[in-house]
Formats: sequence, structure tokens, C-alpha cells
Amino acid sequence: QTQSYLQWFEKIGRNDLALAGGKGANLGVLVHAGLPVPPGFVVTTAAYRALTDDAEIQELIERLDSLDTADADALTTTAAELRALIQNRAFDEPAERAILDALDSDAETGTTYAVRSSATAEDLPTASFAGQHDTHLGVPADDVVD
Repeated sequence: QTQSYLQWFEKIGRNDLALAGGKGANLGVLVHAGLPVPPGFVVTTAAYRALTDDAEIQELIERLDSLDTADADALTTTAAELRALIQNRAFDEPAERAILDALDSDAETGTTYAVRSSATAEDLPTASFAGQHDTHLGVPADDVVD
């Protein structure tokens, strides 16, 4: 099951949007095209589902889904609650182990990483997520899971 929590760029492509998100799938496409892409992997939607498999999180998601889209204050408040709840959760042991194992070879070398989010609806003609998520550059291996 740990394999489903993490996929290397070489193993994903255009058809893996639901597993790897837009950025992840497109990085796989670039690797398959032979373009220079730093080695890397994506933490899959299976890891996200395991992270969010919690009654309180699911309740907030349902509440967010039921809100009037014209009520910006309620949307902002509920989204902030949900974001804080997710950010304060830890990956389950198999997901964390998969990530740490992938980073293990670089932990002693001082290698740093770019950590990015990628929505599954990202890069679609009908959706734009530009600027919605932070990118963290220069993250040491020991801090990636955090």
C-alpha cells in the first residue's frame, strides 16, 4: 500500500491526473519526453485521502460544500478552519514511511527540495488554481513531511 502513497515522476503521466494532480502528472509527461527534470516524486491522492479520513475534517468539507457560494465570509472562515485542521494532522505511518524512505538517500547529503501542492482539477481548461497554493523551496529532507 505504501506504493500508492508515493509515485516517482518516471512512473506517472498524462493519465494520472486523479492520482498525482496537475503539476505531478505534467512533470511525469516532461520526464517521459526526455526533458531535464530534477528527480522527484508526488505524494498521491491516496495519501491525502488517508490524511483527511477523519470525522471532523469530513464534517467541515460537507459544511463547505453546502455553503452559499455568494457568502464569501462563511466560505473564507470555513475554509480556514478546514485548512488549519488538515495542517495540524500528521500523515499515517505508511504514508510517512513512504515519503521518508524516498528521501532517505538524500538526508545526509544536504539535498533540499521544492515542495508544491497540486490539485487534481489543476491545469484543466475549466479550472484555474494559479497562485492558490504556496511553494516551499530549499526544504531539507528532515522537514519535508512537516
